[in-house]
Amino acid sequence: MISQLRVPRPHFSRWLLLAVIVAAGLTLVRPTEAEPSVVDGHGQVIDGACASDYNIVVAQDDVTYRNFTLRNVRASNVIINGHDNVTIENVIIENWNCQNLPDHNRAGIACFHCRHLTVRNSILGAPRNYGDGIYVLSDDNRPSGGGHSIINNRVWGGWDGIGGDEEYALHGGFDQDSMISGNVVSNCWDDGIQAEGGGHGVIVSGNDVSRCGTGIAFAAPTTGPLAITYNRIHDLTRGLLGNLNCFKVGEPTQAVTYLNHNDCEVDSPAEIGQGGADGIEQTNDGLGPIISRDNRFQTSRFVFESKETSRPAGESFDNDCLGTTHPWYFIRWGSIFYPSLPLFALAAGQEVNGIQGQSCPPIDIVNPPAYADYTGDMKVTINDIVNYLVPVSRFDPANYDRRWDRNLDGTIDDPDLQLIDLDRENP
Repeated sequence: MISQLRVPRPHFSRWLLLAVIVAAGLTLVRPTEAEPSVVDGHGQVIDGACASDYNIVVAQDDVTYRNFTLRNVRASNVIINGHDNVTIENVIIENWNCQNLPDHNRAGIACFHCRHLTVRNSILGAPRNYGDGIYVLSDDNRPSGGGHSIINNRVWGGWDGIGGDEEYALHGGFDQDSMISGNVVSNCWDDGIQAEGGGHGVIVSGNDVSRCGTGIAFAAPTTGPLAITYNRIHDLTRGLLGNLNCFKVGEPTQAVTYLNHNDCEVDSPAEIGQGGADGIEQTNDGLGPIISRDNRFQTSRFVFESKETSRPAGESFDNDCLGTTHPWYFIRWGSIFYPSLPLFALAAGQEVNGIQGQSCPPIDIVNPPAYADYTGDMKVTINDIVNYLVPVSRFDPANYDRRWDRNLDGTIDDPDLQLIDLDRENP
């Protein structure tokens, strides 16, 4: 058993590289046109015994690590510093940040200023501690470029299950054009998924979060649009900072967040016993525009707890199902507390078509609908999702935009609107 694997940079001697691979008992598949370097552990256990800082140090671009079990390090089980196109797949990671030092970047997988990180089909677990499960770092001085894919992983313990820094930078966190999808996250000390910093083209979809303080935090994206869709958040446990909410918001921003078809079910006896859990809670001063549609909020405290009296331009809440078990808390909007949905809709002009109650059916996050190619660029991207989610009332025939001209006659008129409606009915 070895404590750390360090694969040299590609310009090192090929004989030295071969010696390292053979000594570690690993298999290296040489690069081909179709596939970059693959380091296959074949089940190899690398145990740092809480005496090593790292299990795997990635020292090259375009490499895949698979089929390892990585355990017990003082810092990160996998460390990637400035290398792009790295894939971690089918890996089991156990116990990072052994000494529980207060650094979120002492993570199961830590990616510093790297572009196109892929983590898939892996299991990461540790006690609740200050290190994230999966951590990405980007900032305005050294933007990563984003393009990350964090897909179909099981993450439990740590600080944030999936998160990063710098939170307030335009290119912070995931930076841009990233997908966080199909992950099961639980038992973290703060946020299940943190989508803060750069949010342009970032999609958080189809994830299941439980036993964390916060389900998904977007406080706040500095760029957008950010799409948070078809996630399930349930059975929360209060975080170290006192947070107990499905969604954490706050900090001024002009970036738009689309919050759609999420299932927030935090009304269990256990959550009631912790004082109750909120649906959306504002934890910092300032807000950005949220467009909320077709979500299910079943809470044990406030459905919306938003203390901001000056509302952000462009925010819009409608068609959500809102319910709480709390006897008198329902919605706080600025300095006013609303005990019922009709009063809130009348005064705030929000949730005019919303439903108040505890009987709305759960949302199926496993089989969300496919999005059509609304922009006509032969790809389904964040722009298509945004077009799908924007209400038809935003359709503006006065401003020509090729995306709205569905019959390609050079004008935007009623036939185009009918085609848009048809697309949404049959995505």
